[in-house]
Amino acid sequence: MKKNEKSTATISSGATTTENAFQIHISDEQIKAHKKRDIKEIFHWLESTNHFISVLQNPSDKQRNKAFKKLVKDN
Repeated sequence: MKKNEKSTATISSGATTTENAFQIHISDEQIKAHKKRDIKEIFHWLESTNHFISVLQNPSDKQRNKAFKKLVKDN
């Protein structure tokens, strides 16, 4: 990555269009700071992110995710 170039992450609800997606720009400094986190901080971050996503999901999204996880586990 070039200096001053930002990374971009796109998160989608699974729709085929970008209507339900958003982008976040992540700086090199943010990536470096994340790499310095210890395992406890990373797990705390994962738990809080999981909770945040769970609060935002509607019941049909939650059901679809459960079905997908079961499908992946069974294969």
